[in-house]
Amino acid sequence: MRDLWVWNDEANGNYLVKTAYKAIQIVTHVQGSEVFKKLRSLKVSSDALHFCFKTLMDRIPTMENLEKRGITLSGNLCLLCLKHLKTTNHLFLTCRVTQTVWENVIDGWVLV
Repeated sequence: MRDLWVWNDEANGNYLVKTAYKAIQIVTHVQGSEVFKKLRSLKVSSDALHFCFKTLMDRIPTMENLEKRGITLSGNLCLLCLKHLKTTNHLFLTCRVTQTVWENVIDGWVLV
């Protein structure tokens, strides 16, 4: 039996950009709408808000994202830990160096 690709969002199984776009819009709306609403309600600078949106949409110019756009820079490891590929997730969540920064920031917050 031969393997074949089937696009479930079309009755005939053929891929169409139009239905892929609709599927992405639905997923993005369902998963992100509450987060984006909460972000918009925050009283922060427009620069900070824009940065949050770019981070959530994975639009930060990390090595990985630049390579996807055809921009090649020397070295693709995180410049902070020199161990892992520089991705948005790594930079903000899993890098040991930035984890230390986040811990220090949280320790400095006064919870009311």
